[in-house]
Amino acid sequence: MYITFDRQQGTVQVQMPRAHGCVAVISQMGTKGQGQHC
Repeated sequence: MYITFDRQQGTVQVQMPRAHGCVAVISQMGTKGQGQHC
């Protein structure tokens, strides 16, 4: 699992490697994350 913090935009990106690719969850502070394939 990789976690990337973007302080300028206030977002947190979490990448979870999976067997069939990986899923990235990008969430803004105080909001629910959007899951998308990367």
